[in-house]
Amino acid sequence: MSQEHILVINGPNLNLDIFRRRAAPLFLGARVLVGSGASPSETIAVQVVADLFFLHERGIWVGFSMAAAFFRTFIGPVIAGAMGERYGWRSFFWLSLGRSGFIMLLNLACFPETMYHRAAEVVAE
Repeated sequence: MSQEHILVINGPNLNLDIFRRRAAPLFLGARVLVGSGASPSETIAVQVVADLFFLHERGIWVGFSMAAAFFRTFIGPVIAGAMGERYGWRSFFWLSLGRSGFIMLLNLACFPETMYHRAAEVVAE
């Protein structure tokens, strides 16, 4: 996930004025912006697996990434509901902001560049 997508995802979470004023149209617009920025994360895991592993190794890793995606879909509302009941619905946005920031730092520090750099060759005519 690129840094631009991280900013689009986290930008509305940082705008606490929306939460203080309880402006429903602004909140809905912020959610649309987050959805448009977060949508590439649904496909990036498969692309990373295809980039890092050979064809005969991809099946198990794609399976793990899809299982993780479906697990997030099922467990996320349970966690958000418990947090909303105990700490208020705004606490989920703070958790989302911290998690996304941590993932961005982890990507910057640990994700290798996988593009193969070829030496420039001069072709004589």
